[in-house]
Amino acid sequence: MCRRGLVVVCGLTVLALGAVTTQALAAKQRSEPRIGVSAAKLRASLHCQKSVRDVRRTPILLVTGTGIDGSEAWPAGLQRSLTAARRPSCFVNFPEHTTADIQISVQYLVYAIRAMAKRAQRKIAIYGVSQGGLLPRWR
Repeated sequence: MCRRGLVVVCGLTVLALGAVTTQALAAKQRSEPRIGVSAAKLRASLHCQKSVRDVRRTPILLVTGTGIDGSEAWPAGLQRSLTAARRPSCFVNFPEHTTADIQISVQYLVYAIRAMAKRAQRKIAIYGVSQGGLLPRWR
């Protein structure tokens, strides 16, 4: 009787560990969002200064808010100031002036983060306003 109980407990433990391992693997796969937007559209949306490659200072990704493109929001103001301060930066033009489905827009952001970090060969900073502050937190 005692052995049978031990076998049952061991069997349940193995099943539980298998479930935890499966959940851990699924969580690992979820940690890197999949991108369904075409690579050409994603590349066209990201606008970086040449100084972003292999930088010494942390580059900054500028994320605009609802109703405006990055090309309208950043180059004349903040990006010019960042350039003067020798802070490399990029910005993203989201679909439909950042009014498209947020699940699509966030794919542009994920691409921008990955591409910018790869170019810079380091971690990046993200500065967002309005919806641009929300997008980096979307999961």
